[in-house]
Formats: sequence, structure tokens, C-alpha cells
Amino acid sequence: MTTVRPVPAPVARRRDVVAAGLAASVFEPAGPWNGRVLYCLPGGGMSRRYFDLRLPGYSMAEHLATRGSVVVTIDHPAVGDSPVPDDPWGLTPPVVADADACAVRELHAELGGVPVGVGHSMGSMLTVTLQARHHLYAGLALLGYAHIDDYERTELASHLTVEEREVLGDPDRIEERIVELATRKFGRPLPKGTTTRSAFLLAGMPVPDDALAALDECIAPLLACCGLASMLKCTSRDVRALDVPVLIGVGEHDITGDARSTATALVSCPDITLFELPGAGHNHNVAPNRAVLWDRVAAWAEGVGS
Repeated sequence: MTTVRPVPAPVARRRDVVAAGLAASVFEPAGPWNGRVLYCLPGGGMSRRYFDLRLPGYSMAEHLATRGSVVVTIDHPAVGDSPVPDDPWGLTPPVVADADACAVRELHAELGGVPVGVGHSMGSMLTVTLQARHHLYAGLALLGYAHIDDYERTELASHLTVEEREVLGDPDRIEERIVELATRKFGRPLPKGTTTRSAFLLAGMPVPDDALAALDECIAPLLACCGLASMLKCTSRDVRALDVPVLIGVGEHDITGDARSTATALVSCPDITLFELPGAGHNHNVAPNRAVLWDRVAAWAEGVGS
């Protein structure tokens, strides 16, 4: 009897680039390309390396590339390897989204294909803002993101002050007061990120020590204005304008609350997919079953633009 051995997936090729002044990495499949390019934006307090943890089996970018997509990871301004502007208090969501959009536009001119936006947490918020302002993507995969009506009931909302609650869900008032409120909350525009090992974000997931150490390597400054704005539902208007297919991906024990209600807010979206990763917290890329989410994103992205 002949034993059939599985054929290993082709190894992705990685190269570091600079696009519109921002640091980025491009992962190209060694095998056939499926025509999709996934642009990944990291969450608060993390660099683009969240998508490429330097531990075998923990690189989402490599995994997606072996599935046939080109994957691009981008550092926001003042994050990771991207430069810090003279006044980082100016890094509000529209400003950062515009900078990220310039990088995506420059890379898309080189890479071509069907562009798909992928974000995690605050990176999802910025992906929504970017899309609402620039309409660059054919589809969005929003991980660790939800827009819900009963947000006040979530543990995340319990961290808001009375003043912050006054602007909750009001994009105009948030934009007007975000620097003031972020100054009061954080004291400086780029506080050190503390999200990688947070028990709140890991939610009891069994994560090996070497995976936690890999997470530590992606610690980056938190963009104070963007981080707080994401907690204040600053995309309440933008999410309603999304008119491309959207995948919402969350962990079973995520910080988002009931992500299912996001579908109600996506009033202009023609195609809504919800995926919940069993047993996972917010930092999905170190979940024991992380590849299940990655494969779901890969399969969904293959259908975007077809």
C-alpha cells in the first residue's frame, strides 16, 4: 500500500519596502498568484509584525501568501519602522488613514491585482476610515472589530470616562475633541503599547511562552488619538457608507461585544460575512486554532472581485 504524503505549500517570499514614506513588507507566493493583494494594518500598540510573528506557524502573512495571495503589511506613521512626524498629536484617524491610503495607492500601482483591506482592532477602524475616504478596496476583512448598539454593556466601554462618553458615537464631536481627550487619557501622543500580553485581550487563551515572546517583538507606540477614537465608535458614519463585501472576524471571547449586530450598521454593504473563532480572545494570531481564521480569510478573499 502506497502512503500518500501531503505536498507542502510553497514558501512565501518576503521583501521590505518603503511606500509613500511608510515601512511595509510584501509577501509573495512562490506558487501561483490568485490575483488578490491583501493590505494589512495593525492594531493599537502593535507594529506590522503582528501579522508576521517570527515563530514557525505564527505568521499570518506567510500563511495567506502560501494560499496564493500577495500580502502587504504596513506600519502606520510613528509606528514600527515608519518615521515619527514633528507633531504626533496630529495623528488623528483621518490623517493616519490618509497616510496609509497613500502607501496602499503607491503599492497598488506596482502590484496590481484586486486590493483587499485587512485590519486588526484599531487597524480595522483605520481600514474603515480609509475606505470611506478613498474607496481603494474591493473588499474588507475587519478582524477584532464590531459596531454595536449596546456598546455601553461591553467591558471595553467601562474604560471610558464621563467626558469620553459625551462624544461616544458622534464622529464630528470626536474629531473636534479627540486631541484634548487623548491628552487627558494618555498624557502623550505615543505612549508605549501594552496590548500584546494583556490578559484582557488574550482572554484565557493558552499561549506558549515563545509565542508571547514573538508578540513582544511587535510592541510599538500607541497612536493615542486613534486608539481612543476607536474606543469611541468614531466609524459610526463611515461603516454605514461601506459598499463592498465585508468579512467581520472575531474571537469567541473578543472585546468587541456581539459582533453580529454589525450587520445592522452595514446598510450599504452588499455581502456580509461573520466568522467567530472558537475559544479565541482579541489577539487572534496567537490563538491555538489561529490557522482556522486565516484559512477563512483566505477563502473569503479569493471570492472578492470575482
